[in-house]
Amino acid sequence: MKRLAVILLIFALFLCACAKQNENGTDDATETPAADTAPADQGGTEEISTEDWEKALDYPEFDFEGTDLTQYVKIGNYRGLTATRENDVLTEEEYENSLKAYLSDYVEYAKITDRAVEAGEEINVDYTGYLDGVAFAGGTAKGATVTAADNTGYIAGFATAYIGRMPLEEFSFNVTFPEAYANETLRGREVTFVTTVNYIEGTEPIYPELTDAFAQVKLGFGTAAEFSEYFRALLQKQKTFTVQNDLHDDLINQVVENSEVIQWPEDAVLHVYAVSRQYYENYAASYGMDYESFIQAVLQLDDAGMMEESRAMVKEELVVYGLMQEMGITLSEEEYQAYLAELAEVYDMTPEEAEASSSQESLDVTFRYQKMLREIEKLAIIIPAA
Repeated sequence: MKRLAVILLIFALFLCACAKQNENGTDDATETPAADTAPADQGGTEEISTEDWEKALDYPEFDFEGTDLTQYVKIGNYRGLTATRENDVLTEEEYENSLKAYLSDYVEYAKITDRAVEAGEEINVDYTGYLDGVAFAGGTAKGATVTAADNTGYIAGFATAYIGRMPLEEFSFNVTFPEAYANETLRGREVTFVTTVNYIEGTEPIYPELTDAFAQVKLGFGTAAEFSEYFRALLQKQKTFTVQNDLHDDLINQVVENSEVIQWPEDAVLHVYAVSRQYYENYAASYGMDYESFIQAVLQLDDAGMMEESRAMVKEELVVYGLMQEMGITLSEEEYQAYLAELAEVYDMTPEEAEASSSQESLDVTFRYQKMLREIEKLAIIIPAA
């Protein structure tokens, strides 16, 4: 039953979406920043030089938690905001789609045995390789998956030898190992493979039927109806949770937009920029591209845009932590345990499992962030979706 939660949702994503903080108080997005559009003006007019950006990789993390942030940011209005709450009732279509997605883990594919192998198909085979009539080490396999095409990881002529062959019929073929082959014994030697195609792997998925027997054997439930009831309830909890998070995202985005950076903590901005740039420098190199060309092609940004993205990330941190400071958000042990229990329920975990999934410091930040958003929600004008 716990396996279901792992397939449906990744616990780490919850932490990123809710707190957007790691245990050091930094935005996880600094590792892989996204940039679909050019960022809005982030406030603050001073230029930050990136000439020696690599030095900033070694800068210490900025202490958003322990710094008086009023010197850096003027928090925008967070009272009386207007936002729309979407309908959180699980629809039958959503249930069916989620059920299909879950059952895809148990999908099987047809095992075709009534026709010959065609080029490019995946096949299941048994084979044994012989050198001078003796089976050689590493040349035997049972139930191996082979793609009947060139350049699929096998020596030339091996995989294509299966094209046109019928399953369940033993046959043999000869191939020659290349002169540069790693195994000296086989270099340049002709060998014989005796082989059988067990079946051709079909490409159309066959989804299992949710029967009582399937529920018992595969899912650990007494009946299909019991599983359906459990699964529907879990999906409803998760949809309600998602709708609530979307509402909170809207509210905090409004606060960030309305806030003004008085001065930038330059080391923090440079560190975020440096981590981002190093990531894309390495990524670009793996494609044989330079950094500027890569970010233009992938992110539609130039280097100045990358700096603005870095400012945007730091501004969000300033606003979130500054707002928690201004609102005096703290968390009692009782509140911590209540948020932990809520999290565990949504993700089908025990509280102990949920707590073990991240550091207590990270969870504490996450839960304080959630508490702050709920306080802002109480002050807001919430309009139900039509």
